[in-house]
Amino acid sequence: MADRSRSLYTILAGLLHEKGRRLLKGVTSQNGIEAYRLLCADLAPNNRARLLALLNVITGWPTFDPKQGLANQVTKFENAIDEYERLSGDALHADLKLSTIMRCVTSQLRQHLNLAVDQN
Repeated sequence: MADRSRSLYTILAGLLHEKGRRLLKGVTSQNGIEAYRLLCADLAPNNRARLLALLNVITGWPTFDPKQGLANQVTKFENAIDEYERLSGDALHADLKLSTIMRCVTSQLRQHLNLAVDQN
């Protein structure tokens, strides 16, 4: 395991630039696993500003392009929601998801969805 950790450290040392290398130099004993953990923590912070930015992206989702597949665009939207929920630890309210989707779809599909929502 120690050999793999040193190998990972060597690979990271060859790939990283400036800030990453400074972070790498602070790791003792060429512990590549610890260096990787620190890099992940540094590059993907779990803080309130990131959550708010992600929520802003979700609520401001662009109108779906009718030239692209609807399923693919909805999947991207769902992935953004999943990331928000994973980072926040809270579920995004269903009404917020639905209202955002309703804003993003074409008027014909919106009418159909409104009927389906009213029936439930």
